[in-house]
Amino acid sequence: KHGYDVAITYNSRLEGALETQRQIQELGQKCWFYQASLEQADVPQKVVDQAHADMGHIDLMVCNAANGGVRGSILTITPESLDSIYALNFRNYILCSVAAARHMVADKIPGNIIFITSTHGSRAYPDDFLYGSLKAGIQRTAESMACDLGSYGIKVNCMYFTTNEDMMVQVRVSPGAYDVVFPSEYCVERMIKEDLLAEINMENVPNAQYIDPS
Repeated sequence: KHGYDVAITYNSRLEGALETQRQIQELGQKCWFYQASLEQADVPQKVVDQAHADMGHIDLMVCNAANGGVRGSILTITPESLDSIYALNFRNYILCSVAAARHMVADKIPGNIIFITSTHGSRAYPDDFLYGSLKAGIQRTAESMACDLGSYGIKVNCMYFTTNEDMMVQVRVSPGAYDVVFPSEYCVERMIKEDLLAEINMENVPNAQYIDPS
């Protein structure tokens, strides 16, 4: 309610983007959305640059988990499916976060980059050797990015839960441990009813001075 203006991307579900925009605007914040095929190498930079132009600055970049794409045994994987999964579930994260980090450094904003990953990065599943290895790569990448960007005051973190329900359990048992969570749509209402979400304390958001109240 007193948080960020938001820019999001969507691939094909325009109705979902419109509904997200409506909900954010009802809370009094601005929301831009862009159709984007983030598996294309030149798109992440373009989208992040456009978001920066529209919002004026970027305080937080969230790279959310994409569709797992085609999975399969190491005996059946094809070059096409390998390229597809890599482009969407690894390269996309890196290119988006790099573009955002450059804007944060140029604007002297001590921002945050969050990678939403999954348990596939830390444990093995059948037919998961490629998708899971890329998720593990995301977690390792975040560690090095945090080292590179720490001197600029930029934090880089990974978060993952098996399900929304697992996330809610962690929020319940660890009150105050999480600054930001990103539940799926159906879970937001449940968390509000259970008093698991709180308004942002603007004293903890010094970059709020850059928000245009109009």
